[in-house]
Amino acid sequence: MKFFAYYFVISFLILSVGIGAENLETEGPLRSPYHSLDFFYQNTDSRQFAKAKEALEFPSIVTEEKQELDAEKLRYLFDRFLWIDWDTLPKEEESKKNQSPLRIGSIPFGERTVPIVIHPILQNGERVWKISKSTIAAVDILYDMYHPPSWKRWIPDSISYFSFLGVESWQWIGLACVISLSFLLSFLFESVSHFIGRKILLRNSESLKDFLLALRKPARLFWFGVLFIILKESLDLAYSPKQFLQSSLNGILIFSFLWFLYKSVDLLSDLLEIKLGGESEINNLQHRKFQTSSIVIRRTLKLILILIGMSVVFMQFDEAKQIGVSLLASAGLAGIALGLAAQKTLGTIFAGIQLVLTQPVRIGDNVVVEKEFGLVEEIHFTFIVIRTRDLRRLIVPISYFLEKPFENWTKISSETVGNVLLYVRYATPIDILKKEATQFIFNHPLFTHIGFGIQIIETNPSYITVQIQSSGKTPEDCSKLQMELREHMVGFLKDWEDGRFLP
Repeated sequence: MKFFAYYFVISFLILSVGIGAENLETEGPLRSPYHSLDFFYQNTDSRQFAKAKEALEFPSIVTEEKQELDAEKLRYLFDRFLWIDWDTLPKEEESKKNQSPLRIGSIPFGERTVPIVIHPILQNGERVWKISKSTIAAVDILYDMYHPPSWKRWIPDSISYFSFLGVESWQWIGLACVISLSFLLSFLFESVSHFIGRKILLRNSESLKDFLLALRKPARLFWFGVLFIILKESLDLAYSPKQFLQSSLNGILIFSFLWFLYKSVDLLSDLLEIKLGGESEINNLQHRKFQTSSIVIRRTLKLILILIGMSVVFMQFDEAKQIGVSLLASAGLAGIALGLAAQKTLGTIFAGIQLVLTQPVRIGDNVVVEKEFGLVEEIHFTFIVIRTRDLRRLIVPISYFLEKPFENWTKISSETVGNVLLYVRYATPIDILKKEATQFIFNHPLFTHIGFGIQIIETNPSYITVQIQSSGKTPEDCSKLQMELREHMVGFLKDWEDGRFLP
């Protein structure tokens, strides 16, 4: 990307200031490695190879025509294999202090590489910097190995001369065609793969159907990336846009894989919940334990996948590599990477993980929080949703359940014992009262025979207090049993000898 920036700045200066070849000569265009390469790039950009060859060192026997041709070939090779860090190239003052040859890169040649060397020589009594003879001698061999595709000569100059961001006009058209073709073929390949997968895998297990469905879109993106990587080779792109495009396609392939993992977390969690979690009723203790763990662990894994995925994708680009490293560090050392600003949020997330390990509260538990009775309906990273009896939703920070006391009526078991209080006169025959209450409770379908008792718990100058205990399978059942028992006993006392035992 730095190359592009320098390219546009230099081009703008040429157009606005009007610096021509004559001015560059008078200023000594080859006085340093930086200026020599700058001179070569400027003139080859404008296809003035007769001027560009001045930056190359040739034997005296080489013809002018051959020199211009070598300059054109060398620029082609530079574009395909060389990335120049213009900031590090020595300029005039630095080049005067150090007269050693400078290696600016290399081009692969079989199992070895051909170095690109620029060095100082004496020309007409002046010391100038030129690309060395050894480099120029290898141009023909390298060009024969990496020459443009044969069909490129049929492309009109009108759509190959102009370039933007290092990509020629015909290559932009080719990119549009490659994207369209890759998109269409990815649909075709994914459909065929899905059809084969259904025919082979679904014979053995219907549970794989969801995984095949989850795989469809990520597989389509994966095929798109693979096909694009293959087809883009026909575009003969220059080094910088080719590397950028390759990094982008690598990111697409990585994203498609992590996308499938992301969806698989949900599917695997649901499958394990069905297989290991027991019955799906909300009052089933084993199911509620597993469901609580599954939800928090699932969301934690998703967060880790997102952080890792973003970091790996960013690391495909040199300019964004530091961002990727930081994100990757945050996945393993989140507290340090995010700093003090995120401590509270991360503390809440870790509180959610601690809640999974200790499970003081689970989905489906009946709890009393801030004097509000309700059912734990949802557990998120940072908060818990409690549904009250009147269908309101109480939002409580997840750290509340680790730092403050609360009532959990279904921590060990969902069965609950409730109390009904009756206020009657001292003359009330308690045996008859007990018999009536016992008969009603033991005949009631919601009674579980776990807790039962009738006793006088308090006396007052004008009345006594009788407590009737009964148990239900769930707090909801117990509450319903209490209400029906209360209605029955109030009616019984009212009709019993015209209500004379009521206070």
